[in-house]
Amino acid sequence: LTPLLTVSNLVVSYLLPAGMEIENPRLKDNEEQETRGVRYDVRDDRLILFIDRLAAKTDYRFVMRAVTKGSFAVPPVAAEGMYDPAIHFIGRMEKNVVVK
Repeated sequence: LTPLLTVSNLVVSYLLPAGMEIENPRLKDNEEQETRGVRYDVRDDRLILFIDRLAAKTDYRFVMRAVTKGSFAVPPVAAEGMYDPAIHFIGRMEKNVVVK
């Protein structure tokens, strides 16, 4: 994410393509990601990030695992202000992901 201005209290939602699931980082002891100011919630169908303050470009990485074969649409990432409805963003649809 690259904000035009500093943004506080941001929620970022990434809906998973069908046939995918997230490798829950809480279940691994060895590979800890730098998450200062970012809390996350891993659900069956999405990853939700709660960002305290976003002032510059930030990358957040996670691992997905394919659990079903097929061609699946990749939903766009979405972000919104927790307390400010004027802050919102919806990304663009990506190419379908194909699992063989």
